[in-house]
Amino acid sequence: LWLDELFTAYFSDPAQSSLTAVFLRGTEDIHPPLYYMLVHLMSRLGGDFTVIVRGMSAVLGVAAIGVLYMTVRRDVSPGARAFACAFASTSWGGWWHVQEGRSYALCFFLGSIITALALRVQRQLTQDRIDYKTLGALVLVCLVGAFVHYYMLLLAGGVFGYLLFTVAWWRARGETRWTWRGPGGGPPSWCHMGG
Repeated sequence: LWLDELFTAYFSDPAQSSLTAVFLRGTEDIHPPLYYMLVHLMSRLGGDFTVIVRGMSAVLGVAAIGVLYMTVRRDVSPGARAFACAFASTSWGGWWHVQEGRSYALCFFLGSIITALALRVQRQLTQDRIDYKTLGALVLVCLVGAFVHYYMLLLAGGVFGYLLFTVAWWRARGETRWTWRGPGGGPPSWCHMGG
């Protein structure tokens, strides 16, 4: 194990007596503890810890690419899907992080699911309908991601911001205009003008 993976080993130590103990130890780290709890459960099954933690990352990384390719079929052309999967599987960041015992491969996996669900919700919103099960699943996966790595909160914010500003009923709110104000003093701000 290399230095960063030693944190995973410390926080998810299979010798700890319970998930509560893993959770409490995980609160010492800057990352949320869900990944450590999953590694702890997997390592309790037995076997070499290094193989388990890196193997889990490898399986999640490959699954992320598969999920990305298979679930966006209706929204993305085959060529774009192939390019995205080739980029994800050959990029330095993707290649490096799916072979180390950290939470990044799980984040890639959850990010693929979030992408697929967000595209489905966006398609429904452009048709002025919404399946609340799909929206609920998107919210749930975003929440799970937030307990894996805090950057997943940024992804969730970006996804929901995109959905908010691309929805048809938001764009068609009448004669809404946004204008700049505040040149005379104080920090400039946006203000809503019109219907």
